Amino acid sequence: MYPYCSTCKGRLHCGKPSCPVLDRIYRRYPQVVVDGSTVAGATPPEVFVGRYGYPKVGVGPLLPVSENEDPAKLGRPSLWGNLTVEDIVMIRAGMMRSRSPIHVRRPDKFVEASQTIALSSKPVDTEVDIKKLHDRRRTDPFYAPMGPTADVIRTEVISNPSVPRRVDAAVSDTDAPARVAVLEMLDAGIDVYHSTRLLSVGLLGKSRRRKLVPTRWAITATDDIVGKSLIHEIAVNTSIDEVRYYRYTHLGNTFHVIMYPGEWRFENLECWLQGALWAGNASVVRDYEDHKGRKKYADNITGAYYAARLAVLEHLVKERRRASVLVYREINNEYWAPLGVWVIREGARKAMETVPAIHQTVDDAVKSAVFHSENKNWTKRSWILKERRQQTRLTDFIQ
Repeated sequence: MYPYCSTCKGRLHCGKPSCPVLDRIYRRYPQVVVDGSTVAGATPPEVFVGRYGYPKVGVGPLLPVSENEDPAKLGRPSLWGNLTVEDIVMIRAGMMRSRSPIHVRRPDKFVEASQTIALSSKPVDTEVDIKKLHDRRRTDPFYAPMGPTADVIRTEVISNPSVPRRVDAAVSDTDAPARVAVLEMLDAGIDVYHSTRLLSVGLLGKSRRRKLVPTRWAITATDDIVGKSLIHEIAVNTSIDEVRYYRYTHLGNTFHVIMYPGEWRFENLECWLQGALWAGNASVVRDYEDHKGRKKYADNITGAYYAARLAVLEHLVKERRRASVLVYREINNEYWAPLGVWVIREGARKAMETVPAIHQTVDDAVKSAVFHSENKNWTKRSWILKERRQQTRLTDFIQ
């Protein structure tokens, strides 16, 4: 196995033409039969914008090729809490990705259909004519699994989308930057999943700057936009006055969250245990920020960093508090297929909903987290713990 799989995550840093880890995973995907040259069905709604060949990318909706699942459930990760990795792969493998090659700044009729779908908050009946079907599965570590890909020559929306009023207003405002539109929709109760779709298909931002955004990039951009806004919001809040330790496990991912009094600091560490998807040598990778924020992309943790940060910030905003936060994510061999960064976002949200253990000191909370971890040495990689030990405090001079 390539020694840096835990940081590469399918981005082909090894120089190979395809990722051997993902190739092995694809062989476990169920075979899906697509009958005929026309496929009609209700998209969740869901649209995927690829990144290969940028600025000319593949764009199109995802359609179920069977009628065994509720279309709305297929596109809502928040409803997958009781499913296993196998369950999610099985239901998502039946989602055919349709695509047409489009320049990101030159939308056409295919993009118009995808934009109509992206506007909707409910499933939309859609029909596509297939030019060529590619049986090989392709997925994105940032995104939920998908089944076969079809090059299409026609995409038609055959039912009216259900468009929330606030979404319609944000899309119609061609003078507002995308950041402003995302935050206004958030305040109106529109979730980040819907905002991501709109940003991806080029429906947000000032008119001259609108363009298609690969879904992978749109996911992280939305999480980062919302996260930065929430950081500013909690900056004026009173700090928490206790040390808390939260823990939650789902889909082979265990989230250890330590919160302690202080100004906003955040660190996210990951460890892929032996047998897990990207496990090489059970190394720990990390990204972090202090109260000044990050200036560069979180290359080690990638999109998972922004998803985890968003979850803990949502919790602090709800409490009207601020804190320093350490998140350690440990992944075991139950997580054998890439399911997307929604796993981190929803898992961290669930962790924050649990009742935390209260500790006297940060060291006590760390000891508890280590006790419940398989890798006992992950704390050696922590920037936030090292920084805390070295930082001089006023209380150090009080006798």
